[in-house]
Amino acid sequence: NLAKDKTLNAQKVRVKKWINSNFKALGLTKKGIPEAVTISHGALESRWRIVAYYKGLLAKIKPKLTTVKFDEVYNNKEKNSILQFPNVHIIV
Repeated sequence: NLAKDKTLNAQKVRVKKWINSNFKALGLTKKGIPEAVTISHGALESRWRIVAYYKGLLAKIKPKLTTVKFDEVYNNKEKNSILQFPNVHIIV
């Protein structure tokens, strides 16, 4: 479970160990292990960049949402709450 590891390097180590111990189940030969590890490390790095981007975006949006006063309007057809901001609609 990658969620147990809090750093990218810890997740890379966990994936490498898992691939090394399960390479036959993955249909790999011993020669294919380094390539599989490289590909999985690249995927983990991409995931970390995406998560970091969205965390940064959320950090920028949160203070703005707390300072904006808005009216709550209900859309009865879809039973969703639509929060109306100036020129922005967020469906919750």
